[in-house]
Formats: sequence, structure tokens, C-alpha cells
Amino acid sequence: NHQDRATDAVQALGEAASLDTTAQHLTFLAQAQIVSGDGESAERTLRNAIDLDPRYGYSYAVLHKLLLNRGRTSEAQIVEDQALSQGLVIGGAP
Repeated sequence: NHQDRATDAVQALGEAASLDTTAQHLTFLAQAQIVSGDGESAERTLRNAIDLDPRYGYSYAVLHKLLLNRGRTSEAQIVEDQALSQGLVIGGAP
């Protein structure tokens, strides 16, 4: 469990994502980046995940929450609209 060791989690998940690059692995990496305080990298990682697999809804949900938490509500709305255009309804993300 890497909850208390965000830097270790970023490293381990980064390695996993490089070995098997999926939207799911990238989203998990982004969550670790958020916990470690690197929101800018997390945003880039999440946008890469969405580009890789626009049907993986959790990437949109995590990015949406990240943008809202950073006060970027108009950008968060764009992300929500993009998800809806894929037929996805994004809910809460941890």
C-alpha cells in the first residue's frame, strides 16, 4: 500500500505505465502524482490517458475533480462535456 509513500507510488506506477501503457495505468499514475503534490504532471498524464482511450471514463472523472479543486471550473466543464460526447457520465472520483 503506497498511500503514505506517494513518491514511491509515482515511481512504481510510472514503471507499470511504461511497461503496459493503458488509460487505467496512466490514471492510477496521475492519482499518485496528485497525492505527491504534482498536479501539473497529473493533468498531463490524465490528458494522455484520455487521448489513449477516450472511452475510459475514470480518466475524465479524475481530471474533472483535479480541475475543480484547482478552481478551473470552465475547464472542468469542458472535460465533463467531452466525457458526455463519448456517452460517459462522470461521477465522483476519490
